[in-house]
Formats: sequence, C-alpha cells, structure tokens
Amino acid sequence: NFFASFSIASDQPFAIGDLIKTSFIEGTVEDINMKSTKIRTNYGTLATVPNSMLSENVIINLSRFNHRQVQKEIVVNRETPHEILEQAISKIKEAISSTKSTEDISVGVAGFDENGIKIGIIYYITEKSTDEYLNLQSEINLKIKDVLEKFEIKQSQTVVDINSKQ
Repeated sequence: NFFASFSIASDQPFAIGDLIKTSFIEGTVEDINMKSTKIRTNYGTLATVPNSMLSENVIINLSRFNHRQVQKEIVVNRETPHEILEQAISKIKEAISSTKSTEDISVGVAGFDENGIKIGIIYYITEKSTDEYLNLQSEINLKIKDVLEKFEIKQSQTVVDINSKQ
C-alpha cells in the first residue's frame, strides 16, 4: 500500500471531488490517505478501497473529460427520394450545429440494410454536467424529429444510440 500510495500521490490520477471509474467501482473520491481511498458510489454508499487495488487498475477520471462522443443511427424508408434525403441530412447537421456545446458534427448516409437507409450521426458534446448533457441530447433528438417531419421522412426504426463515449 505504501508504494501504491506513493504512485497515486505522484501520478495524481484523481483528486478529492473527482468522479472516477475503474473495473470494479465508480464514484466520487471523498478522501485519499496513505492506505486507502474513500469513494462515494453512485448508490450513495461509501467504499474504502486499498490504494494497492487502485494502482493495479485503469482509472478513468470522468471529471477531466473534454467532450462526450455521441453516435446515432436513424434508419429511414428506402423510398425516400435522393434529393429529400440530402436536404434532410444538411438540415440535421445545421440543427445540431445550432445547439450549444456541440462540435465536430458529421451526418451522412452510413449504409443500407433490410429496413432502409441508415443515416449516421456523430458529434461531440462539450458539456460536463450530466443533467445538461441529457438536456442537450433531448434538444438535439427533438430537432432531428422536426427535420424528419418537415421533409415527411418516415423512419423504419426508432433512433438508436450506437454508443456514447467519454
């Protein structure tokens, strides 16, 4: 534990108040001492973790991220005319661009499957607050819905989040 404590002190992968995630725990750091680190889990419980366990694991410091990647795929009807699809893709990109805290936006035809034409959407949200992140996601999803309705594009399936990365 001494060497692990020294490693944590010198590397400083987290500080008190940081939200961290490892392979075995996720929560907010409340105390760091020579033998252990106290972490308040998302369930509200307080875990005392030996520093040796922390030093042997990958530690993701969720408090230090710059942005979150969002990937979505919308499958629309195969009968959607080419020109309408191009206009809708352009408007979806504009709608996301007009939303605060978004960057690096990509929208385009990602492929085809038995259900229809896949529109791929990738962008980053720079907001750190989880509540604000979810509010922005909702705002963007409603804007996408409005674009599809404006162009009378029918979805073959619901909007699916492919993944969300830190």
